Amino acid sequence: MFMRMLCDAFLLDSTCQGAPGVDHVKWKKPVLAGDQLTGTLVVVAKRLSKSKPQLGFVTMRSELFNQRGESVFELENSAMFLTRDATGNQA
Repeated sequence: MFMRMLCDAFLLDSTCQGAPGVDHVKWKKPVLAGDQLTGTLVVVAKRLSKSKPQLGFVTMRSELFNQRGESVFELENSAMFLTRDATGNQA
């Protein structure tokens, strides 16, 4: 559920090059059939790769909420994205 929402929101149209793993994940409450989920994603850190300067690491903190506003899921992970210079885009 979360990954589908993330992909639809921005990931499929991004320069994401994968993810080295998950730092923290917690299912806080059951998600049931018929629940309506909303989510937030906050970028908490970013840095350039030391070995591949065309890649940047972005650390994100995500949370999903059910229709009652209850937090049901939290995740912190990093993902690798091409930099603007690597894609030819200007800031």
